Amino acid sequence: MFGFAWFLLLSVELGMLAGCSDLGSDSSTGGTGGDGGEWFADPPPITLGLSLGCTNNLTSELSIVTWDLTVDPGPIVRGQAFGATFSGVAVFDELLLDGAQGQVPGGYKRSIVLGVRATVHARSGVAPDAMDVVLTNEPIPRTCAYDRGGHTGPDAPGPFPGCSEADDNPDGSNEGCTGLGGVPDPANACAQFVTLDTSNDCDPGGLCEDKGKTGPGSQCDLNGFCLAGPLPLQLEAAYEGYLADESGTVLFGWDDESTGAELDPSGGPDGGKWILPPSVFDEPGPNSFRGFLPGNVPAALDCTMGDGATTVLRRTPDSQLISFPIQTP
Repeated sequence: MFGFAWFLLLSVELGMLAGCSDLGSDSSTGGTGGDGGEWFADPPPITLGLSLGCTNNLTSELSIVTWDLTVDPGPIVRGQAFGATFSGVAVFDELLLDGAQGQVPGGYKRSIVLGVRATVHARSGVAPDAMDVVLTNEPIPRTCAYDRGGHTGPDAPGPFPGCSEADDNPDGSNEGCTGLGGVPDPANACAQFVTLDTSNDCDPGGLCEDKGKTGPGSQCDLNGFCLAGPLPLQLEAAYEGYLADESGTVLFGWDDESTGAELDPSGGPDGGKWILPPSVFDEPGPNSFRGFLPGNVPAALDCTMGDGATTVLRRTPDSQLISFPIQTP
């Protein structure tokens, strides 16, 4: 009898504790309790493609890329601290990759990625000393430059052996990459390689013709294949804390403050456009790509968030950024 009474009392106490635990969140609205018992909405994450204008070290052309930014904040309440998780995708579009193909005789289907940087900047709505958040590319499995048969170049059949950076030698060779006659060679490096989206369909009516990449002097004519799509690189998620302003809206976007770009002060239709700095391989900026094309051709890209086209790039308006209203108790 005593055991049953004890069990009944314990069951009642557990039920009361479970009821109390439900007070900390609101599963129907995603809200959370604030000071004085107020409830504040937990905003859903927002993903937005934001354009950037880029210079590179291979051509004099301005390139436009669109990198996806995802922001997932906690409740944003007037004068209170909140946290946000950031992630995204750096997308190198087909037009940009087309330009790089011309830098390698015979074209290329694989390239080395040294690193990608994408910096998140809070334009407004938070304390002025808020830190920028640098996202880097998710690690790419390392492989050898040559496949198991000792082949490289666009037509190498693969597979490409896996390798470890820990086995690198001072001359650039790697103990696990011996596809050149059985001995390590600097030409057979161990690196983070990415494979481009390409097609060998150069026949009339094929995919490459549909893309305008056949005929004299085309990719099909020069290389025997064509680029078929963009190269997306996933960015690793990162977390940062902020202090919300007393009112207004919190705005997030890619960095346009510390890239070295300057706004043209001249008037006229081009007034207020970005003047972008040159891309220097050894000096990667806040929004940048660094890598090597086949033949150890260094490839550098440095970008500033902006709105427009390849002729005129202006500061991105507030209305085009990721926006969260500051909630008021």
